[in-house]
Amino acid sequence: MYLEAIGRLCEKCDGKCVICDSYVRPATLVRICDECNYGSFQGKCVICGGQGISDAYYCKECTMQEKDASSTIDVAKLTLAPLTSVF
Repeated sequence: MYLEAIGRLCEKCDGKCVICDSYVRPATLVRICDECNYGSFQGKCVICGGQGISDAYYCKECTMQEKDASSTIDVAKLTLAPLTSVF
């Protein structure tokens, strides 16, 4: 799995850490795999699936705890989660 694409955030989620939702001290750029940035997911917000307008970052705290290195963000699960919780 190659982490070449940069994660994006929409206007509503802009500035949030993608792991803990903190707005404090963005530190590390979010990298996502090409598979998660393909087709209809390309350029979408990695948190809610909206239209991405800015780069996504992990906060300093999550970076220090190495939460940013655990794995790639599963964009498909994140964007489908709100839809499946309704049913």
